Amino acid sequence: MRSIMILLFTVCMISSLILNGCTSKSDNADTGTNVPFFGTLQLTITFQQPGVLSKRADISLQKLFIDIYDEQTLYQSDTVTISNNDASISRTYSDIPSLHEYTIFSYTKDIIDSIIHPIDSISVEVQPNKTSNVNLSLEPAYSMLKMTYTTLPDSIKRLTTIIDGNIVGDTTAVTDYFIAGVNVPFSYDYIRIGIRDFRFEARGTIWGIDTLRYAGDTTITINAGQDQSINFELKNLCKTPYYGNLNVEITLIPIGTVTITGSFEQ
Repeated sequence: MRSIMILLFTVCMISSLILNGCTSKSDNADTGTNVPFFGTLQLTITFQQPGVLSKRADISLQKLFIDIYDEQTLYQSDTVTISNNDASISRTYSDIPSLHEYTIFSYTKDIIDSIIHPIDSISVEVQPNKTSNVNLSLEPAYSMLKMTYTTLPDSIKRLTTIIDGNIVGDTTAVTDYFIAGVNVPFSYDYIRIGIRDFRFEARGTIWGIDTLRYAGDTTITINAGQDQSINFELKNLCKTPYYGNLNVEITLIPIGTVTITGSFEQ
């Protein structure tokens, strides 16, 4: 009888071990340890480069910033050196945890640390053992204002350019007046994309009194990557035929060019 009991106990132990072994193998299979948990992110970022009519020194792109977020957590940050000759940049990020949704933020800065292409973003879910291709296009925030007053009439001593109520250019003659017939250029400055209100003023003296002699207003829609030409006339506020013509030539560059030509009413 004791032998029979020992035999039965041994059989039960072996059965238990077999069952436990089967259960453990099944559990391991369910965990999916053989399933790859990582994928690859192939990112291509394109951005408008300065227009062909612009001088390369005016807006000089220098850095492209890339931030990859996993929900609210910064997963990876990247900085890429770029130049005006670069139309796009491609980056590959490997061993990215898969089955997560990532949001990619990117923007550019120029050599003087001004943001040229503002932050834009795109979201993507990385798949296991696959390459997820992502394309992000950055639109520029600025163009560049280049302006020259040409063929100045007599007795002009101050030229002012106002955009959206803010003075962006203001120059006064070194001597009493600008030399008649000369061209007076303004330094380049950034101008934001969108609808902008321009006002141009030329001051001088009449009978010894400082007077606003010419003024002109116009509205320009600044578009990224588009060339435009605008003509307008600055009004002669004094209506004195003694004074001659004055032309204003304005170029907005790069990322599209806006050329403005203005004449002064007689």
